[in-house]
Amino acid sequence: MILRLNIGCGADKKEGYINIDVNPEVSPDLIMDIKTDYFPYEAKSVQTIVMLHCLEHLEYHTWDHVFMEFNRILKDNGGIILAYPEFSTCARYFLSNFAGKRHYWRSTLYGLQYNRANYHVSPVDSNDLKETLESYGFYRIKFMACEGQTHDTVMVAFKDPSPINREQQIAQSLGLPNPKSLPGEFVPAIVNAK
Repeated sequence: MILRLNIGCGADKKEGYINIDVNPEVSPDLIMDIKTDYFPYEAKSVQTIVMLHCLEHLEYHTWDHVFMEFNRILKDNGGIILAYPEFSTCARYFLSNFAGKRHYWRSTLYGLQYNRANYHVSPVDSNDLKETLESYGFYRIKFMACEGQTHDTVMVAFKDPSPINREQQIAQSLGLPNPKSLPGEFVPAIVNAK
């Protein structure tokens, strides 16, 4: 069985996916708070994770837990699809009152704020997100604008089956042996070298 997750689904249920949300009122297949809970799936058991317009609702300090869990449950080369308002574009449109829709652009920055779940609490910038995802073992990261929405971004990334960590990148750039094959005390020496 192929496991696919639709996280933060709200009313947007996807057929063939396990629809997950923290709000029981939307009747998800699984009720959980991805900011603190652990997914009830084995390591490397999920093929695809879709999370559309949810990331901006998660406090930045919770991203660590979320992305580590994504990495744990995704199969090697499994994919994630994220959609979010591009903060810099939304801010530029708000400041310029683009198309005379200042209130709309404000809501893309801060959410509609009709209820507790409708606040945006983290600005999302594609370049920053790319660096963050790479640090959690994702690669082949691609971005595109949402169809008909110049201010929304769709990001696709895949779990790297053999990620290279920062220490390995530094060693490669300096022409040194792979730190994985070196004694443990050598790695800090490479990282701390000025």
